[in-house]
Amino acid sequence: MDFSNFAYFEQIIQWLLTHGVRIILILVGAFLVNRLVKSIVGKLDQHWVDNAFSLGKISPEIEAKRVATIRKAFTSVTQTILWALAILTILPELGVSISPLLTGLGIGGLIMGIGSRNVVQDYWSGLFILMEDHFRVGEKVKIADLEGTVKNFNLRRTILKDSKGYFSYIPNSQITKVTNFSRKITKESEDK
Repeated sequence: MDFSNFAYFEQIIQWLLTHGVRIILILVGAFLVNRLVKSIVGKLDQHWVDNAFSLGKISPEIEAKRVATIRKAFTSVTQTILWALAILTILPELGVSISPLLTGLGIGGLIMGIGSRNVVQDYWSGLFILMEDHFRVGEKVKIADLEGTVKNFNLRRTILKDSKGYFSYIPNSQITKVTNFSRKITKESEDK
């Protein structure tokens, strides 16, 4: 009988009982935190719809779609961060040194951050425009010196169509002032 195989199996069992259990706990923890974040954001949905700026409300269905878009953006970012942290925590359990990886990611992140600063600003500005409900597709607005109808909006840029039929593409980070001609304050909304 070859006892060297028993030593090999003993090492595998020992590794599974230490590192394997830690890996499983990390994955279960990440899954549970992910579910918790989704649950919290889901409970805030109705609160956001109910307390939205009353001037921009069109219908509960449209408000629900706006909140769903915000929820998707927020949960996507948190999920990415959460699972990246879980993977970085698991790698040392597999014997992989994360120091060079973190150094490389730091340097790469710095280079990407410098190069894509405007793009990141566009996305952040777009998220705040969406959350604060400055305008929606189909509304007539004036952004800086451009006046027209919002034809398309995403987190990175807004597209306006002016009265002559020309399209203007505006990065969201450059939107500092918006006049929305599609929303007026009525006496009823002032009293609320």
